[in-house]
Amino acid sequence: MTIVNKPYENASVRWLAIAVLAAAGGLGCQRLDDGAKDKFVGDFSCPKDRIEIRKRLDVDAYNLIFGQHAPPADVAADVARLAIWQQGEEDSHSSWNAAETVFELRGCAQQALYTCTRVSSGSHAGAPMCSQYSYPPSVTRW
Repeated sequence: MTIVNKPYENASVRWLAIAVLAAAGGLGCQRLDDGAKDKFVGDFSCPKDRIEIRKRLDVDAYNLIFGQHAPPADVAADVARLAIWQQGEEDSHSSWNAAETVFELRGCAQQALYTCTRVSSGSHAGAPMCSQYSYPPSVTRW
């Protein structure tokens, strides 16, 4: 018995499988801005088609979430310790700001800031997770 390999048949089956997997994956992958809109809808009972959204690259996500704070007085008084503290702050800011996106939304006479990231594990891994925050005094409104 001779087995003849027909690569074109395998290729078409392979492409079909890739197309099906891509379509299925696309259904479960919501964009972060859509996650922010969904949260705004829930927070303010505002229809999605009445919501405007913009990304706020000028807003530091870390400061929005945790607030700005100064080093303890004893650390601030010691140049070497202050340098270590400042490096730790920079690292924390970089890491949070890389993982979180800040959006500003408005609609239905409401306006709010949201940070959004992706769920990292569990049955909702990859889904957007957004939280609402008050405007800090230094952040201008839309």
